[in-house]
Amino acid sequence: MSSPVLHVKDCFFFEVPRAWYQPHYESASDVPSYILRDYLHLPEDAEVTAESVKSIDQADLEHISEAMAGKILIPQPFARLQNLYEVKWGLGISKYMIIELLVAVIVFAAFYWLKKAFFRSDVPRGRVRNMLEALVAFVRDQLARPALGKEDADTFVPFLLTAFMFILTANLIGMLPFMGTITGDLHVTAGLALCTFVIGTYYGVQRMGWKGWISNFIPHIDLPPIFSPLKYMIFVIEVFGTLVKHVVLAIRLFANMMAGHMVLAGILGTVIIAAELLESGTSSWQWYLGAPMAVIGSGIFSLLEFLVAFLQAYVFTLLSAMFISSSIHSHHPHAEHDHGHGHEHAHAH
Repeated sequence: MSSPVLHVKDCFFFEVPRAWYQPHYESASDVPSYILRDYLHLPEDAEVTAESVKSIDQADLEHISEAMAGKILIPQPFARLQNLYEVKWGLGISKYMIIELLVAVIVFAAFYWLKKAFFRSDVPRGRVRNMLEALVAFVRDQLARPALGKEDADTFVPFLLTAFMFILTANLIGMLPFMGTITGDLHVTAGLALCTFVIGTYYGVQRMGWKGWISNFIPHIDLPPIFSPLKYMIFVIEVFGTLVKHVVLAIRLFANMMAGHMVLAGILGTVIIAAELLESGTSSWQWYLGAPMAVIGSGIFSLLEFLVAFLQAYVFTLLSAMFISSSIHSHHPHAEHDHGHGHEHAHAH
């Protein structure tokens, strides 16, 4: 039976039901070296020698084939693997990388189709187009404009909409069998949070200049000369806080998605335990009681995960809009007038 933990961990294979895929290794040379190393219990830095290969007989090959049933290995033309989860050297192509590419293609294709449909007719027709336009309007009117103001929102809607749709699509794909939740990987969420930080910093510096942008971190309050060093202390705290809130932005999405799938893994794990007890003859009532409860419980939590998929995309996009707004709008009470921008909404941040 497939381990539910593999659903939340990046790896270099796709796992499907064992009956769907059963490799048959005819010789030891057909088996990847990192799998032979694990089977022979060799140290991670040890090489599989010709003598070790000779010790593999037909019974061993059948045992390895049985162990690898259901695991479709991803070809690695640019890397050498240490095991099914680690790269020894090179650029390893993992399951999450393939899913990321799939999500990007889906989002691009959906909105490329929407653009073509919009040029054909201004009147939305069909459920798909209405749904996509509703999502665009939602991100623009409910997330971007309240946080950034009407004047600036349109500049950042493309990024915010892309982030929202990427996270939402990734979360929904993560609920499909045999796939994985890429937003449950800190590398992915850190990359998204880094995009928010870079965009906010770039446009903040572009609008106010380096001096004006840095002065945002210095409180504009009148203090006696003896207390002037407090401003520099607050400056350090503000800079550190800006970095921390973007780190938390990444961890928040990662932790929520990972936690939800780990709960599902724990619930489904009771089925495995009950099945082992049934096979060993230790207990049968636990199987008949635990298995239905686990299936019903996982179904209920899956519905909750469906809601969380939308909620986490919403929260990440909203916080990104707020952080960008905080970076591009001066906090000095007279700076907006001096620069001629007139952003009356800056006080909200």
